[in-house]
Amino acid sequence: MPVDPSSAAPPLIILSVAAGYGGAERNIEIVVRHLVAERRIVVFACNAYHTAELARIRHPNLSIETVDVYDRHFIDAAARRLIALDVRLRPAAIWANTLDSAQILARAALWHPRLDQRSFLFVHDFLWKDLDPLAACLPQSTLFVPDHVVLERPGYAERLAWPNGSWRALVMPTPVELPAAAQDVPAGEAPFLHLATVNGFKGHHCLVEAAALLKRQGHRIKVASYGHRPNPELFAALERHLAACEAADVLSLHDHVDDPAALLAACRAVVVPSVSDNGGPETFGRAIVEAWAQARPVIAFAVGAPAHLIRHDVDGLLVREHDIDGLAATMLRLHTDPTLAARLGAAGRARAEREFAAAITVPQIRAVLDGAWHCHLPVAELPPHPPGGEPAPAMRCDVTDVLRAGWAAPTEATGGKGARLEAAAPPEALLVCRDSNGDAPRPLAPHELEFLAQGRGPLAVLAARALSTCPPRARPAPRRVGLGHSILIGIHRLAGHPLSKSRLVRSVLLLLRRTHHAPSGAAVGTRGHGPGLTRSSDSR
Repeated sequence: MPVDPSSAAPPLIILSVAAGYGGAERNIEIVVRHLVAERRIVVFACNAYHTAELARIRHPNLSIETVDVYDRHFIDAAARRLIALDVRLRPAAIWANTLDSAQILARAALWHPRLDQRSFLFVHDFLWKDLDPLAACLPQSTLFVPDHVVLERPGYAERLAWPNGSWRALVMPTPVELPAAAQDVPAGEAPFLHLATVNGFKGHHCLVEAAALLKRQGHRIKVASYGHRPNPELFAALERHLAACEAADVLSLHDHVDDPAALLAACRAVVVPSVSDNGGPETFGRAIVEAWAQARPVIAFAVGAPAHLIRHDVDGLLVREHDIDGLAATMLRLHTDPTLAARLGAAGRARAEREFAAAITVPQIRAVLDGAWHCHLPVAELPPHPPGGEPAPAMRCDVTDVLRAGWAAPTEATGGKGARLEAAAPPEALLVCRDSNGDAPRPLAPHELEFLAQGRGPLAVLAARALSTCPPRARPAPRRVGLGHSILIGIHRLAGHPLSKSRLVRSVLLLLRRTHHAPSGAAVGTRGHGPGLTRSSDSR
């Protein structure tokens, strides 16, 4: 039943528009299932798998707006629909989950003022090619990333996120649904499972060569690869490579499955051979946490997020990137040692329950969408303050250099945020910093504490604890639209019809753009994508 309007949480608009289907879309489906009972949710979607999965939720609070990304005018058309919904629903947050979605949001922000203050961009990979135009159109947006690796890559999002840029950047956990009870790892001839869309960096070719090597060595280990095939030419090249390696009888290629739970329950282990080429490395790897949810061990190349997400020989096994011999040997090791597979799988399941279960992660996402500060550690897990109130701290910890280093990955030569966060700090220390004018050290502002709380180690714990006592963020309410603005928006929507594209309408749109003070250099077009906003057909 619909929620009571008098007590409902503010509406949420999600843009999840892309031709392909993968972990980014599965994240949205899980979040919607957990939030739809408490608020109105509108999802813009394109992919048939994604829209079908959303439709299965069948809740009166959920609406699905279908977008055709193969229509060259889809960005303008979807932006008009978004503006109309924003005026009518006045949502607290608009979440853009893909590059195409972000371009729709950016176009709407040029026509509709203050939209960026309620906008959230989730960058799941390294395939976003238009970050600078997006930052110009959405300067006050919040940036979600699944792992630090996205913000540590030089020349990518880190230069646009605070403290280098205006975007607020948050590392948001990937939610996963946990089965009631994990099954034992199957013995015997259980196959290895590979869950990945067929693209350039998911490592299909490496997996084919490892399976072929095992076959030549006399080990007929079965491997099953499942995933969406958005690029027919790339899939045809993969089939030719499989035939050339004479591995078709040990490695099978299958199309996408709606729910991989049954496949995960029946496999020996999950293989994540993603590489750093052709758009990689992996920025998280949803297949890892889905495998852990089913108590299955994971084998992955030690590159990107899997390299520090997986603890080698604890909850998974890491192999040097592009090491086909090492990948084959590691698969053989798990195939012949069920005790090891069971131990790694059990540790992964415990990790999923503690860090990635939807019951834990979705409330964190909800809180940020509704305006709260975010820290890497839940407040319930933070060490308590010393008894007897708030005594004066025994020492001050100056974190000026940590704040200035930004999200840069630490190195032995230069240090950096990650290295400094491991420095010892007593639990009663007060975090301070110095401004550029050389004044005396001052306590950190809430946004500075939030930045530090995204890390790991003693300083992150101190920052998270201090952040938990800060007042909520002051977020602007959706702007109330007057009659004149409503009329212009109505004319703007009519401009989506070919018969109504006239000089008069274009003049009104130009006036609207000037009235709303669009950022310099950001172009608004009435057809196509316009300069500065280009489309990627299958980006995450």
